[in-house]
Amino acid sequence: MTIKGIVAAFEAFFTKVETFLAPFISTFASTEGQALLKIALGAVMAAASDPTLLTTADKRSAALKNMESEALSSGISAGETALLNALQAAYTQINPASAVVTAIVPTPQVVVAPTQ
Repeated sequence: MTIKGIVAAFEAFFTKVETFLAPFISTFASTEGQALLKIALGAVMAAASDPTLLTTADKRSAALKNMESEALSSGISAGETALLNALQAAYTQINPASAVVTAIVPTPQVVVAPTQ
């Protein structure tokens, strides 16, 4: 592959990345998006510290319900996609090592049979 081909491949890749990230960036660049992110951070922290929520699914569900209620009471009309994006951004901000994969894709359960 030539230098020109490598440069073209990089440009194509980063154009796709930019296209993918543009909706997230535009959502959180607005005043409403910043408020939604603040609500999401509070909801994630509350769900994480609630000892009655044992599974990730329970915590996620509780955080989403909390976010929706708080957003409505703050006068923010947010759809499910905006709520999920804010939830993901908040979770990643609190736990950057997990990034996107841990919050979206459940960790597979591995069962190891005892050796004899």
